[in-house]
Amino acid sequence: MSVLFQGKLIENLSFGHLLQIGGRAENKDSWLSISLALGGCGEVEMFDIPFHMLVDVANEKIEFKQLLNGQWLEVDSEEFETEKFRQHFSVTIAVDEKKFYVAINGESLTFVRYTGPQMKLAYLMIDGNLITLNQVDHRKYFALTWPPAQICQGKDGLDFTHDIPCPLQPGNIMVLTMKLLGKADGWLRINFHNATNSKRIEVHINLRFNLRQIIRNSKLPKKNPDVVEWGDEETKGDFPFDDISKPFKLALGFTKKSVKMAKDGIFLFKYGYRTAHVLPRLTGAKITGQYGMIARVLGVEHLLSDNPKCKGFEQYSDSS
Repeated sequence: MSVLFQGKLIENLSFGHLLQIGGRAENKDSWLSISLALGGCGEVEMFDIPFHMLVDVANEKIEFKQLLNGQWLEVDSEEFETEKFRQHFSVTIAVDEKKFYVAINGESLTFVRYTGPQMKLAYLMIDGNLITLNQVDHRKYFALTWPPAQICQGKDGLDFTHDIPCPLQPGNIMVLTMKLLGKADGWLRINFHNATNSKRIEVHINLRFNLRQIIRNSKLPKKNPDVVEWGDEETKGDFPFDDISKPFKLALGFTKKSVKMAKDGIFLFKYGYRTAHVLPRLTGAKITGQYGMIARVLGVEHLLSDNPKCKGFEQYSDSS
């Protein structure tokens, strides 16, 4: 099943969690669907989908369904001024012990009861006629807010933001499936900020296509604790990006003292953190294209290796 975005969450969506999904619909014949499933993407009919939201922009209607034991159930239908989806929109899905609460652009819409077994919602699928999908943030609002410092997508002009609801730990692997549009000699930036101080960019990965280099750096305080500055760039390594017209995968393996990246099953680099013990304070990925390049994120998959040094993580970057 081909969808606009699919992924596996870093933690099951459960009480105290919320998803914030942002983008912009096309002008004509637009629709949007958001599904939360108990099983893997691409095998929908084999797994329960306790939450399915379908936005019919043309008919100004939002429908909610559930797929339980192979049967689709109509749950709710709401009239809504769906023209708002043709501007930048934000859908928030907050979860308590028995319900999904849905808000559009910060305004409460409805709630959907969860009627299945104990939640193990780990898979997200988004589809539709969208010009952009630039936000898939997974956050925790109770009992502890995480991340504590949250970056506003609209303010920062990101192509994609992906907060995570928990601290990273050694062995976490993040797999990004991406496609690049626009100018072929632009830049692609992937940043991981400090969760308690968003000005600090703890890990900065910059794919500079004009120079055919992958830059690694950090933006941290030096003399003045209130002023962050770029450090020395690391550039050693190959640049395996000859054809940007096709989607590709990047695997990022997080260890106690460094992050590693691979593409096409091949190791590219290891970058040592420049702040001691910072791994649990890293945010999710903030991604943007520069100088005419545009990043489209098609999927984010989170895995946890039983090896804290992420041995063998390269295999998850293989697109073949």
